Amino acid sequence: AWGPCPKQGDCPADFDNSGAVDVKDLLFLLGAWGPCDPGGDCSPVLTQSLDTTIGPGDGIACNAGGLNNLLTGIARSYAVVDYTVCTVELGFDNLATVARTVTLNLHDDTDGGSPGGGLVLLHTEDVTVDGLFSGIIQITLDTPITHTGTLVVELIFPETFDNAGALFSGCNFTGDTSSAWIFAVDCGVPAYTLWSQLGLANNWVQSFNGP
Repeated sequence: AWGPCPKQGDCPADFDNSGAVDVKDLLFLLGAWGPCDPGGDCSPVLTQSLDTTIGPGDGIACNAGGLNNLLTGIARSYAVVDYTVCTVELGFDNLATVARTVTLNLHDDTDGGSPGGGLVLLHTEDVTVDGLFSGIIQITLDTPITHTGTLVVELIFPETFDNAGALFSGCNFTGDTSSAWIFAVDCGVPAYTLWSQLGLANNWVQSFNGP
């Protein structure tokens, strides 16, 4: 039903977990419209990004003068029902001349809201991004994950020390249906905070079961 979610019970049409069923949820639904996975095992595409083009220089990263990364976490949260993840698509813009490695985590967020607490780890693996790569990397899970609840995708950018450049999240300014989250202690964000609350209009390009 359109409007605020009930105070008790599920609200499955609230795709962006905002507490209300509104036009953003409709845009998400339209964005996921189309054929289901031909194998029948994976759920349809799930994303909060209105556009998947990576804009050079549009990314976000806590960094030291562009020479090194400082410890940063970025995340997106999705309210899902019986959703099967087979692949994860991640946008990157690596301005470093060398490869950078980040950690991908998938969590069940048992208390919703900020992904800083109540997380149960469902999957983790390292992702290597080649030097000067700008685009989307698709990760195929060895074992698909079927989940009901709040699904969190998280990237951890470790600190680097080689002065070879910083790795940024791959973004654009086209917009999204729900803001991403970030923590970066050295950049004054000690706990996960919505990008929109920090005045950041960047859209981190990320999806599940994308093309």
